[in-house]
Amino acid sequence: NWESRKRVGKGGGKEYALSSMPQALQDEIRNKFAVSIVKAKPKSLPADLRQVELKTLTEKQREVAGARMALVAQVAQLEQAQPRYKAIKFFCEQIKHGGISSDLMRLVEIANNKKGKNRTLCDRTLNQWVLDYEKADTPEERLKALAPMQRVAKKAEEI
Repeated sequence: NWESRKRVGKGGGKEYALSSMPQALQDEIRNKFAVSIVKAKPKSLPADLRQVELKTLTEKQREVAGARMALVAQVAQLEQAQPRYKAIKFFCEQIKHGGISSDLMRLVEIANNKKGKNRTLCDRTLNQWVLDYEKADTPEERLKALAPMQRVAKKAEEI
């Protein structure tokens, strides 16, 4: 018997505790939840993140940082059903195999900040973005933390 409680609100019915279900069923439910998140359209960034003006960042850097924040938000959604390392691994696998929405794929290409088609992400990079995001306290700090650094051209004497 599975643990359950009466559902409050519209429709009534019962809610079942995931932990009381057989492991195979738990895995199936988690997998379906994860797939539904990566196939869905990404949520737009909160207005306060889009309106942050930092004089030191270019428009391109802001765009890349915004895309990275959106991908971090996707990982946070996946973390509701599984540990972070599994969520990141699953998300990166979906990216590699084309299992994500076209909107998310466009964000991956922007966030990667590299030229060329068919860009993917590795687990390590995405995990670093998640950590950088969590270390920052304010939207401004998050934007700075996730923005790519500007490359500075070397002078002829330095080469």
